[in-house]
Amino acid sequence: MDLGLQGKIAVVTGGTKGIGWATAAWLAREGAQVAICARTTSDLERAAEEIAAATARRPFAMPCDVTDDEQVQRFFTAVLERFGTVHILVNNAGRAQPGHFDELTWQQWQDDLNVKLYAHIRCIKAVLPTMKAQRWGRIINMNSILGKQPSAAAICTSTWRAACIAFTKALADELAPYNITVNSVNLGTIVSDQLERRRQRVAPHLTLEEFADKTAKEMGIPLGRLGRPEEVAALVCFLASEHAGYITGAAVNIDGGAARFV
Repeated sequence: MDLGLQGKIAVVTGGTKGIGWATAAWLAREGAQVAICARTTSDLERAAEEIAAATARRPFAMPCDVTDDEQVQRFFTAVLERFGTVHILVNNAGRAQPGHFDELTWQQWQDDLNVKLYAHIRCIKAVLPTMKAQRWGRIINMNSILGKQPSAAAICTSTWRAACIAFTKALADELAPYNITVNSVNLGTIVSDQLERRRQRVAPHLTLEEFADKTAKEMGIPLGRLGRPEEVAALVCFLASEHAGYITGAAVNIDGGAARFV
């Protein structure tokens, strides 16, 4: 299927590893001009080289902490100066914040809100004028099934993920007259750097593949395995395409059937 992404300008935050890397590479492979950002320059340089080798299209890469207003403004100013517009924004930057209510500090609550919701808002504000002017845009907010199926062991993350779903739906209504769609991708457990860090912490005697299999069994995932970054990337690219032009305000699960809500 031709996704019609040839020549589109796409921005992927947190684009150096895992889902972000896979999404940036898939978009580039479909013919989009891609810009990625992350906090670490060395990771950006490595990712840009890898994506160029895999797709023959080198992404524009620039350091940016999406929790910092000035850095976000500098990054998107550079993107617009280079490409002239932005058609697709994938808000992917984020991190895990586990913990029960009594274990979390007020600062941890604030920091998690900043990265899981305010960062999305910053980036959207930066691209919205150009999307409105061209009357076309795709905004995809990477999220979690915790937004609809909260966990006491991740109460902070669950709270802000739910807020992101509500924000996505409300913004989708507001931007629909401009032919701008806004959707949330609700992730289950994906084989990623976060999973590898967890393996190192709780089961260093297992390989990543063994740990992924063990995790899938413990979670009772109907498909019997964890997700892969490229599967998420395929969904994101579809939502970014013309074929998904009638999908907006949706919270789409990609979790192997793990979520119990309907």
